[in-house]
Amino acid sequence: MKKETVIFYTSMKRLTKEEIERFATASTNKDAVWNFLGTAHHCGNYVNAVANLLDDAALYDWNDATVMAIYEGLKYANKN
Repeated sequence: MKKETVIFYTSMKRLTKEEIERFATASTNKDAVWNFLGTAHHCGNYVNAVANLLDDAALYDWNDATVMAIYEGLKYANKN
């Protein structure tokens, strides 16, 4: 099993349109994915972004595919 290293308190990369498009698939709420990932770099760090994701997911009743797409996008932005 491959271990994943996530650095929690570093600033995240601003994702490009092309990068966000990879996460906004047919089964997701594309507007939610675009809006969240397009501004996630303003959260300050990965932990804050994930906390915002959980709050927004509950508030807007996003489906699991949308939440996971955004989460994967946050992980990608945090690594790069």
